[in-house]
Amino acid sequence: MSRSALYNQTNTNKQRTAAAQVLIQTSVADGLARTLKGDIKTVGNPNTYNLNQMLHNNLTESQYFLKLCSKVPDIKTLIDEIYYKIDSVEPWSAGSKTTPSSAFCCLMRLFLMRCSDKQMHSMLNHVDSPYIRCIGFLYLRYATEPDKLWGWFKPYVYDTEEFSPTANKKLTITIGDYVRSLVNDIDYYGTILPRLPVMLQREMKVKMLQEKESFDRR
Repeated sequence: MSRSALYNQTNTNKQRTAAAQVLIQTSVADGLARTLKGDIKTVGNPNTYNLNQMLHNNLTESQYFLKLCSKVPDIKTLIDEIYYKIDSVEPWSAGSKTTPSSAFCCLMRLFLMRCSDKQMHSMLNHVDSPYIRCIGFLYLRYATEPDKLWGWFKPYVYDTEEFSPTANKKLTITIGDYVRSLVNDIDYYGTILPRLPVMLQREMKVKMLQEKESFDRR
């Protein structure tokens, strides 16, 4: 490649990066404005939403994520996108350890838009796709106040809807299995979830056992 062609390519990449950052910052500003109107409070790192740094960096450079920022203006449209496009909830695309999954691109878009209590309840109880529900659970696990987590998770810890969390469609679990794993495990399909306070995690585990006893008596 000639020097002039290399220079032009570098300049084009810089322009794309700058444009992407403007798009992301606009989405962040919109999300912060919505927070003032009573959306679910988020905690932790306000830039990464407590995602692993490498995963976050790769997400913000993903062309699909940037498309979501420009083409998906609200949560209703995002839910439609999840319904039609998402069939697993792993952080990385199948066969890759560097390309973010479409599911996590949608999750990141949701972080930037923020989510109200009403919208979150709609996602968690959605009847059309378990993946809409799972992205709601992930949003809460990553970004909401830890002491509010049990209030959100309690109704679903023994939910019996089945789905495939990975690209391997022979592997199925229930929504309840999935929710409990978000409390019990820090490893999540090749990435790390934010740590829960130790005492709070212990309390949630006890409450899950109590819910199991109630579930078995039904």
